[in-house]
Amino acid sequence: MFLEHQTNIFTQLMNTVSAAARHGSSSMQSSNQPQASTSGVPVPQPSPLALEGDMSENFEFFQRSWENYSKAIGMDKWSVADNERKVSILLTVIGEPARKKFFNFELTPQQLADPQAALVAIQEKVISKRNVIIDRLDFFSAGQSTSESIDDFCCRLKMLAKVAKLGVLEKELLAYKVVTANKWPQLRTKMLTITDITFEKAVDLCRAEEIAAKRSQELGIFPEVNKITKFKGSSKQKLLRCKFCGDIHEFAKGVCPASNENLIVYGGPDPVDLLNDGSLGEMMIKELKLQPKNIGLIDPASGVELSYEQILDNSVKVAKALQRFGIDKSDTVAIISHNCLDYAFAMFGTIFVGAPLAQFNPGYLENELMHALNMTRPKVIFVSPQVLQRVITVNHQLKCAETIVVFGNGSPGVISFNDLLNQPIQTFKADPVDKLNHVALILLSSGTTGLPKGVQLTQANIMTTIAHSKEAAKLLDLPDQLVALAVTPLFHVLASVGLINMVTNNCRCVLMPKFDAHLFLNSIQQYKVNLMSVVPPLMVFLAKHPMVDNYDLSSLMTLFCGAAPLSKEIEDQVRERLGIAFVRQGYGMTETTYVMLMQTGFENKPGCVGKVRMGQWAKVIDPDSGKVLGPNQRGELCFKGSLIMKGYIGKESDVDEDGWLHTGDIGYYDEDEDFFIVDRIKELIKYKGFQVAPAELEAILLKHPKVKDAAVIGISDERVGELATAFIVKEREEQVNEEEIKSFVAEHVSQQKQLHGGVRFIDEVPRTATGKILRRKLRELVPNTKAKL
Repeated sequence: MFLEHQTNIFTQLMNTVSAAARHGSSSMQSSNQPQASTSGVPVPQPSPLALEGDMSENFEFFQRSWENYSKAIGMDKWSVADNERKVSILLTVIGEPARKKFFNFELTPQQLADPQAALVAIQEKVISKRNVIIDRLDFFSAGQSTSESIDDFCCRLKMLAKVAKLGVLEKELLAYKVVTANKWPQLRTKMLTITDITFEKAVDLCRAEEIAAKRSQELGIFPEVNKITKFKGSSKQKLLRCKFCGDIHEFAKGVCPASNENLIVYGGPDPVDLLNDGSLGEMMIKELKLQPKNIGLIDPASGVELSYEQILDNSVKVAKALQRFGIDKSDTVAIISHNCLDYAFAMFGTIFVGAPLAQFNPGYLENELMHALNMTRPKVIFVSPQVLQRVITVNHQLKCAETIVVFGNGSPGVISFNDLLNQPIQTFKADPVDKLNHVALILLSSGTTGLPKGVQLTQANIMTTIAHSKEAAKLLDLPDQLVALAVTPLFHVLASVGLINMVTNNCRCVLMPKFDAHLFLNSIQQYKVNLMSVVPPLMVFLAKHPMVDNYDLSSLMTLFCGAAPLSKEIEDQVRERLGIAFVRQGYGMTETTYVMLMQTGFENKPGCVGKVRMGQWAKVIDPDSGKVLGPNQRGELCFKGSLIMKGYIGKESDVDEDGWLHTGDIGYYDEDEDFFIVDRIKELIKYKGFQVAPAELEAILLKHPKVKDAAVIGISDERVGELATAFIVKEREEQVNEEEIKSFVAEHVSQQKQLHGGVRFIDEVPRTATGKILRRKLRELVPNTKAKL
């Protein structure tokens, strides 16, 4: 009866919508047609409420879209008598799947007559009150996708099981799902005949099936492989790796059959022994054993130096502890900490076990931590003392981590990391994994929709960067052991993957706890640092700060600069001041593991960010038509290859069905296949190498009671890259100043996301007919000045 009643109400509402359409209402033309804005330009409906992933984030995005849409069609000027029509439009826009899933949101007659009350009620149904029946339906309807490994499927099942509150039946039902919902039909039939099947046994059988399938493909049993191998030995046909499509096939006059032009830039093949080891953990253990007495890690603040043997022993102790905590390959582990030696041990130990490792900014406030932990659901969290209470508070609300380990001597209710290191030294053997699909690291990358996305980097992604470094070292006359300085926070891909690269390539790594100018310069001088990866603000410091002249930095050989563009002027000033021959810029994203483009390092063209790295493909496409463009034609940069991420957690990926990652950055390459970045499709602000999403700040600003509308842009700054700057439209008759707005934002976000560029008050935010902010117009309001050092 209840469902029938709700259906009748919704039918009446839809009749209201249709009636408005038939009578040619200026505000509502039909439930399926774009509405007309106040200027007469058609306004497309916003996307329906998404039902996959974080519902809190989904609703926030929908609400923002709805508010923009309603303003664009002039709904804010309608009278109170039109309230029921507003609600009917809202229910139309929100989408049929959401209406069905939440039973038309069970709106009362009062809520049906009040748009704001209806929106609040919908939010409560979608977010606040979980429906255990729906949660259990999600669990029982889950199935392994064809591209999903069994370990990833189990990880997803466990997350769904915890949300569904299955209680004592959880283990048994997990076994049932693995048996009945894996992607191997013949294996499912076989497992159904096993009377004593357990969850562990079912998972092992699926892993064996995956390994068998992979071996079969390598041996040429699959038709795709046979199609390639049948040409072997033919003197008339030559099989090559195609620059256009990335496949191996015969060529007609050297041109890919898929195109009339060869417009894909290829960086050459990956090293042949790239994935010989069974896992990233196995590779790291093997490398750490090669030079056991060499110094591998140094803490410049305390002066502690550790050999590779000590690094391995401490990391193994962490791995053993994780196993005692019940961690396996399907469980996620998180680290929320500033740089320290313990961080490295926790990181390596997690990799040895094979568990995906999520790394988060210790500067996150509670709401940011809530999003990060809820997305990844770690079972164990390693945390620094400075953020312990914040993590405990958020974890208590989410109830995700069963174990919290604090670096140092511990605290009541949590485990001391020192206790883990005080255990006896043991041996450890890392188990093999599906390297191409098994997640090694989860790093957060800001998105244009606001909240950060969880980027999943596979073990093969990381192993590829290690192999690239080893291959490059063969071509250079290097010292027996390079000394590298790690100054970037380890939750950043540049530092995280870089640290793994260093210890697997016999580097001596000086790990700075945080940036301090005197400690930074003294570390280079004292430990004779040869190379380091930096961000542009640090290059500005090296180029211009007077204190640099007080230190001997002559040991520096190479600087790698990434995370944001570096001007030719600053690069030349650093070369001249420090006498460094090699300053290498690169281009990459968290989604590309490390760097996708890299300069040779000596005489670089102004503005050039390098050539395509080995094993990778690059193309430039027209953003509108998708047409592949040639040299010196500007378009969107797309990449494909062994460095591309697996995807986002619970989100639609930027990788298309052919494996191409669409970056959202505009660039081009010249006749020498050197690449240049000229603009961004994405609106991310880069502050000290951190990515700041304007949409996230705008959503916070619009929560302020005195703010009617808001927009945020990045203003260029020589020291830090870009400064987040807000443009505010006040509510009528309200009095609010810059400091009040800045303080309000500071209460909600971490330091790097704050409004360092200040606040400007304007009469109206410039927008397109569809409500999109015209940030270009806002930039025209700001004088083109550079900040002084």
